[in-house]
Amino acid sequence: DDRDPKLAEMSFSEDCRALEERFVDADAQILLVHNPKIGECAARYAEENELPLVFVWGHTESQTFEKRGTVIAVSPGTSGAGGFVKAIGKLYGFARVEFEVETKALASVCLFLFDGPTEPDGWSCQYF
Repeated sequence: DDRDPKLAEMSFSEDCRALEERFVDADAQILLVHNPKIGECAARYAEENELPLVFVWGHTESQTFEKRGTVIAVSPGTSGAGGFVKAIGKLYGFARVEFEVETKALASVCLFLFDGPTEPDGWSCQYF
């Protein structure tokens, strides 16, 4: 609940721990959440236990690519910080994450930027 920051932080902590438990039980290798605070517990667990994980989130409105041990952390950026309805002056972004068909191993992560919904501004890729 973003209207009450204290309540939101408590909720994020509980959700983070619950998602970590589900991650451990599921033996997952991909984690996709909106708010990175909710997935950070599972990502930290994966990193500490050297488990492969692709951790993707939104919410922060900025592109991110980090390799933290066995964890690949990716944020695609923003669709205009308010969606397409009320775009503000930030670049639009998206990410493409590709996996090898046979091995299911992570193959690449590409981040793309656009000045608007149809105007490319740049890109970068990491290959594994």
